[in-house]
Amino acid sequence: RRIRTAAQAAQVLDEGLLNRTVQATKMNAVSSRSHAIFEMRLTQKYESGSAEMGIQSKLSLVDLAGSERAG
Repeated sequence: RRIRTAAQAAQVLDEGLLNRTVQATKMNAVSSRSHAIFEMRLTQKYESGSAEMGIQSKLSLVDLAGSERAG
């Protein structure tokens, strides 16, 4: 999905939070039981003379499910 504003990015993160699965364990009352990956690709465009140039970056945020044993 193409995101153009910080508010849109926050909305996508909120949607992901609604889809998370959590479960209580002996070590953590709200342990994540699912992995999450939020990847942003940023493109900066500029003109150099008569040519359009660009720089691309990628940022990946990864939240791995808890490793403690349930139950």
